[in-house]
Amino acid sequence: MKKSRRHALGQHFLKNPRILSKIVASIAPGAHDTIVEVGAGEGHLTSLLAEKAGHVIALEKDPRLIPGLREMKLSNVSLLEVDVLTVRLRDIISVPRVTVVGNLPYAISSPFLYKLIEEREAVQAGHFLLQKEVAERVWSLPGSKKFGPLSILVQNHFHPRIAFSLGPGAFSPPPRVDSALLSLTPRTQALAPSVREESDFRKFVHGLFLQRRKTLGNNLKHMGWTQAEIEDASRRCGIDLGNRSEQLALDRIVCLYEALSP
Repeated sequence: MKKSRRHALGQHFLKNPRILSKIVASIAPGAHDTIVEVGAGEGHLTSLLAEKAGHVIALEKDPRLIPGLREMKLSNVSLLEVDVLTVRLRDIISVPRVTVVGNLPYAISSPFLYKLIEEREAVQAGHFLLQKEVAERVWSLPGSKKFGPLSILVQNHFHPRIAFSLGPGAFSPPPRVDSALLSLTPRTQALAPSVREESDFRKFVHGLFLQRRKTLGNNLKHMGWTQAEIEDASRRCGIDLGNRSEQLALDRIVCLYEALSP
């Protein structure tokens, strides 16, 4: 059966006034705040944000939803028909930092969070409705089976918090999974301040978790280092190569990265 455009874009609209008010309370926008809303949809959250914030920049990719959003005629809302994954925050804002919020289509949750890391200097805070499993991956700690690249890379720059969870029935159409509101607060300093090349570190972290069932030593060997290089790095960092990557704290991962980098 052919999917509708709404399903293809992964759109699940939230209309419940009580839940929408709960989200706005978690965001706590002020009269001097600029909010960037990712995926304005039918404008239910947009209108509530506009009541509290100084300026709302509403982003929407689906051209079919644009006329309805324009009809709202909210004086402090700027509507942009763009794909959030292809636009830079600095190109659409006129203030140093903004609060970024949104009911994220599940298909773009992880790519968007990685993009947010890259643009973190422009982010004052983030509040996102997304798949609960993704929120738990962001929030999880070493030792958890959900701990992985997304946990490490987001937590390096943000404090994550799961504000609350929602069942499928809160959305139209209902998704097949639970959702959660994930709040991100930027750290004053990265947990790994010595990492300079974010893209190289990201590749390294993803490599460590490429084969989750294998030991750390096997994953590092698969990434191209010799046994001698791996053993030297493990000694310097005090790491057991028989462990799995999900058991490593961020500082040990950074130590390995620096020990194995040219």
